[in-house]
Amino acid sequence: MYKKWSKQIFMSLLMLGSITQWAVADDPKAPPPPKWYDTINVSGFVDAYYTYNSNTNGGPNSSQGGMNAYHNFDMKANDLDLSLAEINIVKPIDDKSKVGLTLGLAFGEAADVIACGGALNCPTSPETASKNLRQAYASMILLPGLQLDFGKYVTQMGAEVIESKDNWNYTRSLLYTLAIPYLHSGARLTYTVNDMIFVQGQVDNGWNNVSETNSGKYYGIQLGVTPVKQLPIILNYAVSSEPTITEPNGDALSLLDLIVTLNATDALSFMVNYDNATQKNGTLTGDAKWDGIAVYGRYQATPMIAVALRAEQFNDNDGIRTGINFGNGGQKLTEYTATLEHNMMMMACLVRLEYRHDQTNADTTSPTGFTKSDGTIAKDQDTLTLGIVHTF
Repeated sequence: MYKKWSKQIFMSLLMLGSITQWAVADDPKAPPPPKWYDTINVSGFVDAYYTYNSNTNGGPNSSQGGMNAYHNFDMKANDLDLSLAEINIVKPIDDKSKVGLTLGLAFGEAADVIACGGALNCPTSPETASKNLRQAYASMILLPGLQLDFGKYVTQMGAEVIESKDNWNYTRSLLYTLAIPYLHSGARLTYTVNDMIFVQGQVDNGWNNVSETNSGKYYGIQLGVTPVKQLPIILNYAVSSEPTITEPNGDALSLLDLIVTLNATDALSFMVNYDNATQKNGTLTGDAKWDGIAVYGRYQATPMIAVALRAEQFNDNDGIRTGINFGNGGQKLTEYTATLEHNMMMMACLVRLEYRHDQTNADTTSPTGFTKSDGTIAKDQDTLTLGIVHTF
């Protein structure tokens, strides 16, 4: 009896071992971890344009065959030009990889304007070491929801960005061109509380500075709140020490920036951007102030066709941002833009046809920034722009 039970137990264990071995052999091995180069995303685009300017700007205020006054990344009038060619190399952060990298290379007119520190009358672009680095920063998740970025990155200010394809209109607003900085170099910390709230703080070398030019820093804070899904609100505030005529080593500059977006339906959206800034001792007689508001509307008629409208006013109260009537009342600029968009998704090509009207309240007995082909001063300009962006 003992031998019989021993034999049955032995056979049972043998069968169990065989089944286990078969199950293990049939279980597929876990896939090997991806190579480092498999986690890198590479993308880019080429953005070119042609603009017809009603003034032709062939007078004494023209540069390189004529300029579109108060335009920044589409300055050339009556000329085919490259606005921006960009390549982005990104190693994203995820739950498995706590460290990421963003590298953006930029070439063309936009890179030249940014290298000039945003100056619209820069005749030639300085060849700085980081001119073609639109962004170059490392990222790290310190804690759940808490991310640190360190390096060179675009500003947190404004409703628009450097890339025209990511804006509602092709040309940039007066607020983006004149009211805010383009980029910073430093460190920023972002904490995402939940889907409704995030906050960001940053310390940078300055306003459009890669390297520090004085002993002061740029301190910025950003609050994002989405009380309802259709209504994201972003509030920015920054203080910076920037050079002035009376204080070359820098004086306090403060800037408030508010962006409110309303996604009324899946096809219809509205947006408002407001800016208000003060540069202490910005003129020989005291502080310099500027402010402005831009109102947007966009309607996605079909998956390929969209229409966008923009109306704005920029008050350069002391002329510090445009150089017109500096310290003597400045000027008030207004502009109205209508954009027709055709997104040829199968060809990865975005085509925009845009009409824009700019005008000033400045007296034409002195320079206004608008110049006709015969050299006479004008109060306004009309431009018709065709922009084409091909992505890859």
